[in-house]
Amino acid sequence: MKPAVTIFYDYFSPAYKAGGPIRSLQNLVRLLGEQYQFSIITGAFDKGDDRVLPGICLNVWNDKENGTKVFYWSGGLTRLLHVLKQCAGSAIYINGIYSPWFNILPLILYKNKIILAPRGMLHEGALNQKSLKKKVYLFFFKLLGWHRKVVFHATDEKEMEFIRRQFGNNVKVFVAPNVPENMGMLPVLSKKPGNLNLVSVALVGPMKNYHLVLSALKNVKENVTYNIYGPVISREYWNECLKIINELPENIQVNYHGELLPEKVKEVLEENHIFILPSVSENFGHALFESFSAGKPVITSNNTPWKNLQNFKAGWNAETSTDALARIINEACDLKSSDYEVLCKGAKAIADNYFSRVNFSEAYKQLFT
Repeated sequence: MKPAVTIFYDYFSPAYKAGGPIRSLQNLVRLLGEQYQFSIITGAFDKGDDRVLPGICLNVWNDKENGTKVFYWSGGLTRLLHVLKQCAGSAIYINGIYSPWFNILPLILYKNKIILAPRGMLHEGALNQKSLKKKVYLFFFKLLGWHRKVVFHATDEKEMEFIRRQFGNNVKVFVAPNVPENMGMLPVLSKKPGNLNLVSVALVGPMKNYHLVLSALKNVKENVTYNIYGPVISREYWNECLKIINELPENIQVNYHGELLPEKVKEVLEENHIFILPSVSENFGHALFESFSAGKPVITSNNTPWKNLQNFKAGWNAETSTDALARIINEACDLKSSDYEVLCKGAKAIADNYFSRVNFSEAYKQLFT
């Protein structure tokens, strides 16, 4: 009989708007589904939606590949408590910190082994968003002693540092890398000096720093087409971005395409030269990694795990200033085909190296057992 693991997160496939954590959990259950009996308790709605997810059965166990079962909860505390009791004998894997139903309630109810994955929510950039509420919540988290009843799952050494900075050096932390998707090398797009297609695929909100990209484009003299894909999670932030878009010179074209289904990401990457996302903070950056795995160079900040991209000839790490980012975009515009091809190969090498040095199966077996 396979060991049982119950996963808690607010969103799971076919939801996709919450980005990286959904993809990471999908890849995890696909990787280890033959070795573990996974049960996933999640919400029945996508991030920011009030429509029930398509193709699911509400408030019952839905059968997925490898024997994985998913419970899409639509509301009702009694109903949720009932299904939580069904999973009392399994290892509990909580994703996130702040959700009352999928983080706090399991922490209160379960006494068996609990693994808690903060999913980047303890990074400095993330804590600075709505900081007062988070400080109050984390104060009570520690006051109630929840940090002592869990094993924290950090996806790298940096996240382990953030966890210990918040909860002390005596908490239990286990490092197991994120499980990303390998897109496969795409054909190298033709590149002429003076022309550039940039693309971002991410939630449209302050954490992803679209405002910075658009401000930097004011200082770019060459022809740039910037394609933006992703759901708007902050209308106020997007309105500020629209003001900048209206002020851009004629050589800059910005296209907002709205939400993008995960199966369409590869197609979009194929049509653009460089993926750009100078995030305020990224725990992993699945969208960045998918770009690397497809052989697309990346422009990002120094606030992600993907550093020294210039040295690896895989893209650029930019300081979060408009002048610094504008210089990099201008440099990317001037690339000729042969130089661009070198960057594409360097990007793919980043992804290949990550897969070659990580034994995902062994890391997660240790985490769960």
